[in-house]
Amino acid sequence: MRTNVACILLAAGLGTRFGGNKLLARVDGTPMIVRACRQHAAQPYALRVLVARPGDGELLAQALRFAFRPAYNPDPRRGIASSLCIGLNMALSAAEGEGLGLDGALFGVCDQPGLRGVTVARLLEAFDADPSRIVAPVSPEGRRGNPVIFPRASFPELLELRGDRGGGVVIERHPKLLLTVPAPAEELRDVDTAQDASSAETELRP
Repeated sequence: MRTNVACILLAAGLGTRFGGNKLLARVDGTPMIVRACRQHAAQPYALRVLVARPGDGELLAQALRFAFRPAYNPDPRRGIASSLCIGLNMALSAAEGEGLGLDGALFGVCDQPGLRGVTVARLLEAFDADPSRIVAPVSPEGRRGNPVIFPRASFPELLELRGDRGGGVVIERHPKLLLTVPAPAEELRDVDTAQDASSAETELRP
């Protein structure tokens, strides 16, 4: 049975360490925002939401190309929890408007250029098999990464989050709910600096 999962991409970060909007930076010839939206547009989500700052017109334009609904975080300095809550509220509102019952929500970031569709598909398959679990990818070294799928039962706790800590808080509270899916370490690496972007481009070259 296919569950109804909302895809929520968090793209409202300030990119301070990168020195600008890193999601417009090209890795292997493609802006990271396009890579992320295209990757998730290929998956069978019930709906898709992208959280960005109101002034990020180019990011939002790219998201609209891939049928993402825009959600706006006017003050991302409040921390990642603010974007998470804004995105989840948007997804719940959109689902209600379309008469959908969401079974879960996948939260992803847009600065993982190495992430492959097959890994995302495996996460969704694992959640379909047991939609009561929190599903996350884990590298061979045991490092948990993004994206992560949270079941509907976790939504109230997610909406109570504040500050610069995200869904990891909920996972720490309920470790027995966590179901991990193996993923290559390079797929889970994110890009924080220009050097990270260069390293990711090298890894992506055949």
